[in-house]
Parts: sequence; C-alpha cells; structure tokens
Amino acid sequence: MMVADLFTALVENRPYRKGMAKEQTMSIIEDFGKRKLLDSAIVELAADNYQELHSHVSEKQAMTRKFYENNFGVRA
Repeated sequence: MMVADLFTALVENRPYRKGMAKEQTMSIIEDFGKRKLLDSAIVELAADNYQELHSHVSEKQAMTRKFYENNFGVRA
C-alpha cells in the first residue's frame, strides 16, 4: 500500500504542482526501497509496470476531476 500511495502522490497533478516524470518518480521510490522503507520486490514490480500504473492513476484522476466539476462546479 505504501508503494501505491507514494506512486500516486508523486505522479498525480496537484493544484500546487504538476505530476513528476517517470525518472524522478522511480528515483524517489527506488531510494525508499534501498533504505528498506519500502519492500524492494514491490518497488521492482512498480518499476516494471510503470506505464500501466501511471495510466490507471491518470484515468482515476480524470474521473475524480469530472465528478467534482459536474457536481460542485469546481474547475481544476
């Protein structure tokens, strides 16, 4: 769960910054793995499936943005 949470936090666009590029994202996550703060097998799995994970996060972010725009008039 920690790898997924960190991945999402890094790659998602936020109101205060754009999502990070693959190289920067994976560098941070891999550093956490090297310091034994994350399971290195899960870090490797995330690296091997980066594009699929990124696509999923982007899709969910777009759905959430549309929901808020349609229901609350909030524009991101």
